[in-house]
Order: sequence, then C-alpha cells, then structure tokens
Amino acid sequence: YTTTTNYIFICIRKYFIDNDALELVELEESLCKLDVQIAELEETNEVLFNQNEFNKQRFEHLSQRINKLISESKTKYRSCEQQSNTLKKGLNDMMTKDQ
Repeated sequence: YTTTTNYIFICIRKYFIDNDALELVELEESLCKLDVQIAELEETNEVLFNQNEFNKQRFEHLSQRINKLISESKTKYRSCEQQSNTLKKGLNDMMTKDQ
C-alpha cells in the first residue's frame, strides 16, 4: 500500500509543470486512470475470491468422495476376506471328511 501511495504521489507530482489548467486536466486524467485500475483490481480480487471458494467446495466434495470410496473399499475387502476364509474352511472341511 505504501508503494502504491508513493507511486500515486509521484504521478501527481510530475504534472506540476505548465499552466494550472493543463495541470488540472492531467491530474484528473491520472486520477481517472487510477480509478479504472482500482476497479479492475477489485474485480480481479472478486474473481479470485470466487474461484477460491469454488476450489474449496470442489476440494471438499472430492475429499468426501475419496473417503467414501476408501470406506467402501475397506468394507468390500473385509467381505472378500470373510468369503475367502469361509471358502477355505469349507474346502478344509470337505478335505477332512474325504480322508
């Protein structure tokens, strides 16, 4: 902010050259340009803020999906493990009966 303020001061200072009318016109033009730059920066800031909010929401949504997939995978793994153990036990029982 200090740099911007110094820059504005320098811009305004450099126009104190010729007659009063010319100085005022150039000062007004300079101020108008600065107003436009400020408006553009505010707009850019708003766009970046909105993008940041969107990114946060997207990240949260993806995190929830990933956690859900991890949970489902763990459940399926446990189920497969249980089925595998049941099959092994069944095969062992069948092999034991045949002997």
